[in-house]
Amino acid sequence: MSNPPSKSVTLEDVAKAAGVHRRTAGDALQGTGRVALATREKVRRIARELQYEPNLVARALVTGKTGRISVLVGSLNELYNVLVVQHLSHALTQNGYEAVIIQAHDYMPSAQTLRSSFSDGMIVVGMHFVDRGVGLTGVTPGRSGKTILPFVVIDSQRPDYIDHISFDLGPATKEVLHSMLASGRKRIAYVNKQHLEPDAQEVRYRAYMDLMREAGIEPEIIVADEILTSEERIEHLKNYFQQHGAPGAIFCHNDQIAGFAYRALRSLGHEVPKDTLVAGCDGIDFISYFDTPLSTITVPWKEVSEMACQFLKQRIADSSIPVQEHVVEGQILVRESLGVQVC
Repeated sequence: MSNPPSKSVTLEDVAKAAGVHRRTAGDALQGTGRVALATREKVRRIARELQYEPNLVARALVTGKTGRISVLVGSLNELYNVLVVQHLSHALTQNGYEAVIIQAHDYMPSAQTLRSSFSDGMIVVGMHFVDRGVGLTGVTPGRSGKTILPFVVIDSQRPDYIDHISFDLGPATKEVLHSMLASGRKRIAYVNKQHLEPDAQEVRYRAYMDLMREAGIEPEIIVADEILTSEERIEHLKNYFQQHGAPGAIFCHNDQIAGFAYRALRSLGHEVPKDTLVAGCDGIDFISYFDTPLSTITVPWKEVSEMACQFLKQRIADSSIPVQEHVVEGQILVRESLGVQVC
């Protein structure tokens, strides 16, 4: 005879085990109310130990809130997206929310998909999702009407009609490129993850194109297409270097591509930085572990994530407030790959 199903753990069970009132337990789990930090941590620990799972439907009916925030992000095969999700998930947890990850790569989520996430709001990683729709455009924060969900965008762009946290990568990108130019390298390539038009305004690409023109150097754009596997991207770069020779310096759109470029160069016997200078962008840890640690441009992701949470909480509380904006600046992290002696 099978055992009867065990009784679900309730909020009352958590409160009793923690020795607090039911409302205090609820506030501690949701990050609301005035609950001492020690009490909040104790309640959350006990909830985990008891495997408490809140009834989201019941909570929504009573409070009008689910305590969940969706994070809309691109493919998690891209290490940049993994990095951002890690920081956002931590920040949301610290703010009393449960993070719901919606990965969009081969498809654009429909309005129904976003509604069914059963979330109070959404953090969108990349303006391209808003540009393409995903059920968000038409009416946006700062304009009349309502969106499917309150949302905030994280991107290098600065839309004046949407709550956003943007990162200015321009100054740091120019600093990297000026360092490459100062080294006397005559071929400086830009490796991107996709094809862009010559007049595209993506800040890293634009800085590269403008500085090469000013220096009288022919731009050299190499595409390690994001639709390829990691192995295919490395092989593509190897083939390019075999056919055209290795550039004297390579600035990569992101750190993952910088890693691919480094592997392709080393497999062909080229030395970094002796033969080719290499730098990436994003501040992903793993590129510091190579035989020649790679330089990068870092973003203060902790600050970005916390501001995204605060902006979204304020938008959820009052949809009529003015558009919220916060800008952070990327910082160059110089390592041996730029040919600079690092102590």
